[in-house]
Amino acid sequence: MRMPHACLVALCAALVLPPLAPAALEIGVVDDAPKGSLDGGAAFYALMADLGMKENRVTMLWDPARDPAVEDALTTPILTTASLRGIRVVFAVFPAKARAVTSSPSATAEFAAYLQHLARTHPSVKDYIVGNEPNQTRFWQPQFSANGRGAACAAYQTLLAASYDALKAVDPAITVIGVGLSPRGNDNPRAASNVSTSPVRCIRDMGRAYRASKRKKPLMDELSFHPYPKSDRDPLMRGYSWPNAGIPNLDRIKQAFWDAFRGTAQPTFPEGRSTRGLRFRLDEVGWQVGVLPGLES
Repeated sequence: MRMPHACLVALCAALVLPPLAPAALEIGVVDDAPKGSLDGGAAFYALMADLGMKENRVTMLWDPARDPAVEDALTTPILTTASLRGIRVVFAVFPAKARAVTSSPSATAEFAAYLQHLARTHPSVKDYIVGNEPNQTRFWQPQFSANGRGAACAAYQTLLAASYDALKAVDPAITVIGVGLSPRGNDNPRAASNVSTSPVRCIRDMGRAYRASKRKKPLMDELSFHPYPKSDRDPLMRGYSWPNAGIPNLDRIKQAFWDAFRGTAQPTFPEGRSTRGLRFRLDEVGWQVGVLPGLES
């Protein structure tokens, strides 16, 4: 496979630890291309291995109307191929429709059952991202209640709690990764378009719902965040105004999480020299870079 003269790399996993802690950075891709490929992903994973990438995040959509065996048949071959190349596959599992969870009282239990199906069918996969940008109307509706109060992230918290329990019941070693949080939202239930919730307020709403539930177990082992820039022409370190957040504003997300969950059973981010606590995963972001001379082929 020939690489273009400039390669767009999606940052699939970056575990951000506190200052002075050992570095723990892994680079991968967010790409469903291996699924259904004739070679079981062999060429794709060979290229990843050549580039030193360690992780492939693949999408597993939950759709009650679809036979899960169809997706299983596409997925099973790539897991063996990825393992042979030293590539870890992460499942990103979320509803196929934005109202799939909120429109049915049985949906949360059905979603949790689907997660258990995946965990039992594909026992080699140990990392699950539950949900995708629930603070965006494209992926979760409604974002706000009839009185204009935030609703999406509180409702998502209930789904995440059920998902955590379901996955850990199958295999306590599974890492449950929460949210897949969008970096921006307008917090305006009457917006002309893209009614959405800012990441800081989404975390706040999740924390309030968690406390109100009296839950005595965590929701997640890692927090996934999508630090997209405002524009594809923005430099890496151009961020957002509060309560949105980008790459230079990660402290804003960590502070919001501490405010929301401190003193509860949900661990927050490590402090000081500690490495224990919630881990940070940066998903779905990459910058186009030039290929060094001699590496074009």
